[in-house]
Amino acid sequence: EHTGKWLAQTRFPSITSKTLQMISDVMNRDATSANHLLQGLAKKNETYDFTVQFLPHLFHSFGHGRTLCTPNSSLVKKESAELLLSTTMPMGVGRLHEHMNTTRYREALRTLETFVGRGEAGPLEDLPVPSVSADGSVKLGGASVMRFFAQNLMYAFASGIPYTSATMEQRYSYVEWVYFYRKVLSQVPAKLAVQRACGILKVIDDLRSPLGPNMMYSGHDGDLDALALAFQLSWEAPPWPGTSPTPPGSALAFTVQPEEVKVEFLYPVFNGSAAIDLRSMATSPAKVDLAAVEERVKKLIRLYAGQSCIDACQGAKSI
Repeated sequence: EHTGKWLAQTRFPSITSKTLQMISDVMNRDATSANHLLQGLAKKNETYDFTVQFLPHLFHSFGHGRTLCTPNSSLVKKESAELLLSTTMPMGVGRLHEHMNTTRYREALRTLETFVGRGEAGPLEDLPVPSVSADGSVKLGGASVMRFFAQNLMYAFASGIPYTSATMEQRYSYVEWVYFYRKVLSQVPAKLAVQRACGILKVIDDLRSPLGPNMMYSGHDGDLDALALAFQLSWEAPPWPGTSPTPPGSALAFTVQPEEVKVEFLYPVFNGSAAIDLRSMATSPAKVDLAAVEERVKKLIRLYAGQSCIDACQGAKSI
């Protein structure tokens, strides 16, 4: 709701239900987020008549009872393993194997244990380092545990819930393990381009119709990742660490201009109080050629799932 109020003040001072269409997934808290966002956008003392359209296939082209597109599981596994080997781990740990600073890795686990305690399984520093198993699957070991608790530390902090002695700086430092985890397991092109194919194509269609209503989507981190892949975008969002972080409540904003599309990244900064600071940063690149994006996206989807995936998405737009 706070974000909705900020958008109403800075970007949509005269927004109405006739000039805005909200689309949401049905999973997790997306519907709740969509409704709170609309409540923030709505004007006081006026009838609230905003509605939400639920189009789950735009967020998941396979799984959850639908199979519009099918990923190549072997290729997904192969690309995930390659990402593990090529992605730098946070907090000075470095890349796996010869580039990995195992001392820093153990220190990060030991420090985390001072925040969350030690369970029956024993010291956190005894957890294994990330690896690729004999069958090619990625095993993240202690990195997965740091990702789990880092998310808890930050979300509790953002919600004003007292939780551990970790400082604000330490919480922001550990949250980069969330992005490392997702980089290796979720931001796999062979998976992401297929899973979010219908949503990417829908956004492109929206941007090709600038005379239509303003469009908003309430979805997931993975949807931002998919748009970053499709539009070849990256961004910085200090104090959030890493490249292209996706804090809770963040968004990509696309503005159609005469010859191109302007893109910004909107995100919150949490400081432990209810006064959430909302910021806007230009992406890199800050403007994109929509025709070039569409050509590249369709080529990418065909590569990973074939023309049938594009056809299925286009035929399912009204579901």
